[in-house]
Amino acid sequence: MRTRPVLLLLLLLAACGPGPGEYDDGVYHCCAKGDGTACCDGYEQGMCFEYGGIYGECIGQGEMLEAKVLCAFCCEGLEFLEPMEASDEDCGESYPEGCCPSATPSLLYCAACGDGDCAAGENRCNCPQDCEEGG
Repeated sequence: MRTRPVLLLLLLLAACGPGPGEYDDGVYHCCAKGDGTACCDGYEQGMCFEYGGIYGECIGQGEMLEAKVLCAFCCEGLEFLEPMEASDEDCGESYPEGCCPSATPSLLYCAACGDGDCAAGENRCNCPQDCEEGG
């Protein structure tokens, strides 16, 4: 299966969850949890953000995240999943057979795909390891 370039870029930009303190998200700086924007002194405006971006925290299981939000990330143990749904349409080689995107490409679910539980945000199209046919 081929990965779409735009989705790959979005996943790479936000793929790693932060450590317990301040961290960098590409060229941007992100403050530690509970610090608000106190760590932003010395950074140009628009280059430093609070922990979790506008969300202010990590994004939990089955919740959606706008991948363009700087410093936003899934909670520990979760990964980004592209929202997909079963479809009779042919959506191209980059999607599993019988599956198509169901949301804006930069909207992603946070989920623990591969844990054996077909939970919120997961289905047979984006997490076949956990979700049987029709899930």
